[in-house]
Amino acid sequence: MAKVIFEFNRMEDVEFQKKGGFFVGMSVQLEEQSPKEQTGPHDVMAGIIKSMAPEIIEKATQELLKSARELGLEAEGELFRYNPDAAKH
Repeated sequence: MAKVIFEFNRMEDVEFQKKGGFFVGMSVQLEEQSPKEQTGPHDVMAGIIKSMAPEIIEKATQELLKSARELGLEAEGELFRYNPDAAKH
């Protein structure tokens, strides 16, 4: 079995909250792959999906914004990469 996990979390960010917004943390992992003797196309497919994560998340974000606007909300968003393991000040 191969698993790709998309995880979305609302993050507490004071700067965004002051401006009436919110921050969504996202991560994508190839969580599990088949044992070596059982690898196959399903493992390749999981790897492809993981590599397409930026496009998938971009499309989902655009759909979220579109839905919010259809409800009459003023909605805008921006995606940016963040590495939590990067050096911290």
